[in-house]
Amino acid sequence: MTTLHLGVVDIPYVLAKNGKDANTSTGDVASFLEEDYGIMAFFVENNADVIQAAVEESLQVAIDNIVAGAPMASPLDAACGTIESRFRQFLDNREMDGKVPGVATEAAQNGYSNRFKDRKSKKGKGRKRVAVSRPSFIDSGQYQASFKAWSE
Repeated sequence: MTTLHLGVVDIPYVLAKNGKDANTSTGDVASFLEEDYGIMAFFVENNADVIQAAVEESLQVAIDNIVAGAPMASPLDAACGTIESRFRQFLDNREMDGKVPGVATEAAQNGYSNRFKDRKSKKGKGRKRVAVSRPSFIDSGQYQASFKAWSE
C-alpha cells in the first residue's frame, strides 16, 4: 500500500537573526500553523479533485512505462510535483482568506514582511511594512518553499 504524505522539509528558520526563536525550524512553524489554521487540511479538502487527478495521471504514466519496459520508478513522483505546485499556488492566491477564522492574518493585511530590511529599525533588522498586503503564511517564504509531498 502506498501512502501520500504532505509536510515540509525541516530546516532551521532563517528569521532568527536577532537570537529570538533561534531554534525554530520550518517543521515547528508548519506545526504551529496547522494547529492554529489547519492549512494543509484545508488545502486537501478544497483540492481533493486536483490531488485525485494528479494521482490517477501519475499512476497511469507509471503503468504505461512498465508496459513499455521502462525501469520501475516511484509511481507517484509526478503527482507529488503537481501537488507541491498547487499548494504554493494555493498560498499565493490567498485561497483561505475569509474562509478560515483569522485568515487573512493581521500581519499579512498590514503588509509586514521579513523579506525586506526595515531601514528605520536598529541595524536594519526587523520586519518592514510594505505598501500593500501580502498573502498569509508567506512571510519569509520558507514555509511555502519547504512544502513537500511524498509517497511511501
